Parts: sequence; structure tokens; C-alpha cells
Amino acid sequence: MNKIEALKKAVDLAGGQEALAEKVTALAHSANALPPHKKIKQQHVFNWIHREKQCAAKWAGFVSLAVNGGVPASLLRPDLYPVPHEV
Repeated sequence: MNKIEALKKAVDLAGGQEALAEKVTALAHSANALPPHKKIKQQHVFNWIHREKQCAAKWAGFVSLAVNGGVPASLLRPDLYPVPHEV
């Protein structure tokens, strides 16, 4: 599964782009990673899919948490969250 497929799966698991944006916003607010007056919008998620072709680096971990680990951050951003190799 590539980065864009992983992001689309996260969107599906969350119940759509708006639902994912709301869940990421709530998680980011609870972690003080986003000021209370700011939020991730559906348009951000749309842009990650259609313009950037990957999840924004800052939010990959939150996206994974928003879908209860159904899509690991290592699939969303393998450049930032490499899969540990077995020894």
C-alpha cells in the first residue's frame, strides 16, 4: 500500500474527509499541537489527497490515532515513520 492509498483508507475508516478532519482536530487540540481557535478542515484532507499526494508530516501520527491505528503512521509517511526491521 502506498502513501495515498493509506490516506484514502484512513478517510474511509474515519467516515469521510470531514470526519477525519474533525477527529484529527480533536486529537491535536487535546495534545496542544493546534491552537484552540484553529482546526483541520475537510479542505486540508482533500489537498493532502489531491495536491500533495500524502498526509501532511505534522498530522500523520494524529491521522493514525484518529482511526485507532487502522492505518499506521509508517504507511502514511514511511519517510518519517520507518517500519522497524526485525533483528
